[in-house]
Amino acid sequence: RSSTNASEEDLVIAVRTTNKYILQWPRHLPDGTISRNSSWPGQHGDNTFLWGDDQYMGLTLTARLAAFLNHTDLARFVANQAVLFNGHLRDSGDGVYHHGYNDEDHVQSCCKWGRANGWSMISHIEVLQAVAGFPTLQTEAAQVHALFVAHAKALIAYQSDDGRWHQLINDTSTFLETSCTAMFISSM
Repeated sequence: RSSTNASEEDLVIAVRTTNKYILQWPRHLPDGTISRNSSWPGQHGDNTFLWGDDQYMGLTLTARLAAFLNHTDLARFVANQAVLFNGHLRDSGDGVYHHGYNDEDHVQSCCKWGRANGWSMISHIEVLQAVAGFPTLQTEAAQVHALFVAHAKALIAYQSDDGRWHQLINDTSTFLETSCTAMFISSM
C-alpha cells in the first residue's frame, strides 16, 4: 500500500515498528548511528557493526512516516542518520560505499557490494523525499542531496559498457548484476 493511502491500522503498525525497531533500538554507535551486533568473518565486537542494507531498512519507513505525519523530528532523524551512515561506509578514495563497518576496530568491510550500495542509493531518495516538505530542514536536505550526487558520480565511474554494475562494484571479475543495476537506475 502507498503511504498516502494508509489505513489507520497500517499507520499504527508503522508507528509501533518505527518506535520499537528504529527509534528505541538499543544498539547505536557512539555518534548515534543505528547499529547491530552481527559481524562478518574475522571481526569481533559487541553492538558495533553497521551495514549498508541497514540504511535502507532502518530509514525508509521512518522517512515515509515523517512525510506522512508531517513530523519534523523524524525527518531530521533520518537526514542525520543518512549523513552518519555516509561517514562510516563511504570510501574516501573512490566514493563508493563499503558493505559494512566495525566501529570497535574502525574497519570497513572488504567489499563494496553492489546491493548494499543500491540500498543506500534508494535510502538517499527516501530521505530526500521526506525532508523536502520541511522548510526548516533545507540545510539537511542539501546535505543529503550532496551525498546522493557524490555517491551517484562514484558509482557511474564503475558502470560497465553494457550499462550494468558488477556484484562487487570495483571488481570486474564478479558477475554483472541486475539487482544493484535496477536500484541505481531507479534512484538516479
